[in-house]
Amino acid sequence: MQQLNKTTKKSAKKTAETRKFREIIRRIELGLDLGNRYSTNSCCGITLAQCHLLLEIGSNQGSSINSIAQQTGLDKSTLSRTVDALIKGGFISRRESSADRRRLELYLTDNGMKKIRHINTVCDDFYGIVLDKLKDSGLKNVFDAIKIFADVLVECGQEKKGGQYNECKDNG
Repeated sequence: MQQLNKTTKKSAKKTAETRKFREIIRRIELGLDLGNRYSTNSCCGITLAQCHLLLEIGSNQGSSINSIAQQTGLDKSTLSRTVDALIKGGFISRRESSADRRRLELYLTDNGMKKIRHINTVCDDFYGIVLDKLKDSGLKNVFDAIKIFADVLVECGQEKKGGQYNECKDNG
């Protein structure tokens, strides 16, 4: 009976911690949403998905849709539609690989580079304000915690398959 009470208390504590954590995440999501509304306006005519893909291609020139799908965890059909829209908009180009003609590589055009510079300027301004406010709060600790959190989120998201949630690996 005493073991059952300990288990029940542990479960209640875990539920309370989980709900507190979810509340913090909701606040982060709200802040990011507000920031995205501010910075998405800087995307000037492209969607948020196109904006993210454009930045990803800018960081990984010559990547294929398959490699971007693996890096981001997004499905290839959604990426293909987004790539097509960016090509049509004149922001990226698709070229055959010189090493493997079956592989198509994605590159920024001059317009794509201009768009990224504009997006980065606006976003850097917004997040610069956020960072200035965090400086007194131990910025390195915040960076370290956010990196760990982002890595775990990506790991858990990649383990979600077929609409079913598979429990994340225990990180210790």
